[in-house]
Amino acid sequence: MSQPWRSRVRQTLKARGAPAFLAASLAVGVLVGISAALLVVGIDWVRSITEWCIEQGSEWREDGIGSEGRWVLIGLVPLGITISWLIARRFGHEVESGGVTETMTGLSLHGGYLPTRTIFAKIGATIATLGFGGSGGREGPATMIGGTIGSSVARYSRFGEDQIRSLIAAGAGAGIGASFAAPIAGMLFAMEVMLGNFAVRHLNAVVIASVAAAVTTRSLVGEDAILSAPVHRALVPAELLLYALLGLLAVASALLFLKILDQVSSQTWTENRPPWVRPVVAGLMVAGIGLVAPDALGTGQEYVAELLDSSTTTDKVWWILLLVAGAKMVTNALTRSGGGSAGTFMPSLFIGASLGTALAVVVGPIWGFSTLDSGAFAIVGMAAVFAATARAPLTSILIVFEITGDYGLVLPLMLATSLATLLADRLHPESCLLYTSDAADDRYKV
Repeated sequence: MSQPWRSRVRQTLKARGAPAFLAASLAVGVLVGISAALLVVGIDWVRSITEWCIEQGSEWREDGIGSEGRWVLIGLVPLGITISWLIARRFGHEVESGGVTETMTGLSLHGGYLPTRTIFAKIGATIATLGFGGSGGREGPATMIGGTIGSSVARYSRFGEDQIRSLIAAGAGAGIGASFAAPIAGMLFAMEVMLGNFAVRHLNAVVIASVAAAVTTRSLVGEDAILSAPVHRALVPAELLLYALLGLLAVASALLFLKILDQVSSQTWTENRPPWVRPVVAGLMVAGIGLVAPDALGTGQEYVAELLDSSTTTDKVWWILLLVAGAKMVTNALTRSGGGSAGTFMPSLFIGASLGTALAVVVGPIWGFSTLDSGAFAIVGMAAVFAATARAPLTSILIVFEITGDYGLVLPLMLATSLATLLADRLHPESCLLYTSDAADDRYKV
């Protein structure tokens, strides 16, 4: 009788040489890609249930009550956040919130240990949170899932400490690469944010995992489920002045977003009350905002894609764009504080796209040098706000390049993101960091 497959795998990896390490990196990438695809499909499936409930609610509503049956969100959003909260109570508090902070904590402070049991728990909690209307992105959870897969594969394969760090970072970067079909951006995220350095010894694992994850997810879910944008170009040098202004506005928006995250997470409005009150109250507040600003719910990917297409923004009103961006900040903070599993990556892009479009809408009619492309300003705004919040300018720029598939905006992107990162560092050298600041819940700090 042949040996069990586990014994064969252990024998293959026993030497723990370079080929075995690269094979483990490939396995991590494929597994992360499958997990990211499960997130996409699961969220879409639950969201289809939510949309069906809204359609049914529109048939039952009385005149003047609700809009297209959205009033059913008052029950569905708290349900999704409560499900996530219950999963976290069963499998560990790491399941709540975004996931990047928890992954960095495990990587830096816990010897690379991330419990395997949280993989499917995180997938289920994220699907429930975002599918039923909670506000946030799936990229943070995908990062944690990827990092946990990397940790599990490394422990099972009995690699050394440095190789464990490499595989965790590779898995985390693969989560970003899979979410955006952007393997280069995923690689840079792993090196720039997770590891904080560009050591060559980590590079092979990170590159292999990011590419494998992006290819796997794209093959399973297709192009339509991944954020993309048409090509935009900055044709007039004078527009660089406006992009510099956008970089300044991005800093203000990023600091406001982080302040809201910090303030909401530190509130004690459910103190001395049963624990289940927290997700229910937070869900009700998110749903209430969603009745007025429905674009602020869910991942917001469709809304961002609409702003990136200049032909769909001709009728946008600048102050409505800014109000929706503000609503996104609040709903994301409440979703996370209430126990939902949702990241801040996509909300940062959402805020930046709204900000950039609003600037183009305001200045366009009085700008005499050229016709402003609102989609180009939305793209640069995305990169600038994320760069100011996460202090990851290279990742911000590369994600935009890979989303658009073009380098026509290279000068505006470099100008706005560099300026935003520089000013954010000067204004708040430490406390403004998105994944290591007071904006992260104190429960996840050690």
